Amino acid sequence: MLAKENELGPYFANGTAEVVVRLIEEVLSSFVEMLADIEVGIDEIENSVLKEPRKDVVEKIFRVNKTLIYFHKAVATNSHILLKIKGS
Repeated sequence: MLAKENELGPYFANGTAEVVVRLIEEVLSSFVEMLADIEVGIDEIENSVLKEPRKDVVEKIFRVNKTLIYFHKAVATNSHILLKIKGS
């Protein structure tokens, strides 16, 4: 459901750039939370695999972990850039 126009006023008070920055901050924040949950899940799977190792599962975990690391770096880099934009 769309917010009423008068409810959006404070968000546009500092211009549309502020709205874009806040939107991107929220998206990045949700990605960071998702990454944390995924990392916890991977840790649990890794612990169970250590009890009964299977090569295909270990290789899959390694690939997912690698992807998450790259994703996390991208999110962290973009967060840093947004903070610089917001500060200027």
